[in-house]
Amino acid sequence: MEELRRLREEQGWSQTRLAQESGVDRATINQVEGGRRSPTIATLEALAETIGVEVADFFPKTQPQLPLHDQVAGAPASYTAYEALGRALALQWHEELDEWNKTFPPGDKELDDSDRFWGLTEWALGMMRTKSVYETVAYEAGYSRRPEFLDTLAGMEEARSGGIAKFRRILNRMKTDVDFHRIIKENDLLREFQLDA
Repeated sequence: MEELRRLREEQGWSQTRLAQESGVDRATINQVEGGRRSPTIATLEALAETIGVEVADFFPKTQPQLPLHDQVAGAPASYTAYEALGRALALQWHEELDEWNKTFPPGDKELDDSDRFWGLTEWALGMMRTKSVYETVAYEAGYSRRPEFLDTLAGMEEARSGGIAKFRRILNRMKTDVDFHRIIKENDLLREFQLDA
């Protein structure tokens, strides 16, 4: 991520100084700057706040576009680095949803593990929140009208919808369990997932 390097160097900071100021590991900063690692939204927020910029500043509109294969339509498309990040998140969420489908297969009657349920809940909430931040940054950066962005957002929404549907199916099977009901109520999950009580 060249823009991170440029903004860090504008401050006159080394990677070590940025790591100390932001709390992000120096090796992570090195890998992100070198394009060997995709940063999380939390990492981007910490780095942006420390440098004194917005997350959107890491993804200038004039940066070179990355060619990626459009998996939805099967035709090549040109995506910005920010859109590529969104597509990578969507692909990761789809893979994780497949794993959750193995953990909680359709028709599974045995739901005696509150840790598995809580893991699914945290995953779904994290996905929802990350998508929300991603959309907000994209709109502020002016990506919202690009067809490639809309395609990226559709892939993210498909994964998010699948995750929420999985959560709802599990929740409906567990609503009578006292421990699960307590977890749901204590964490205000019905409101968070916009579900009826």
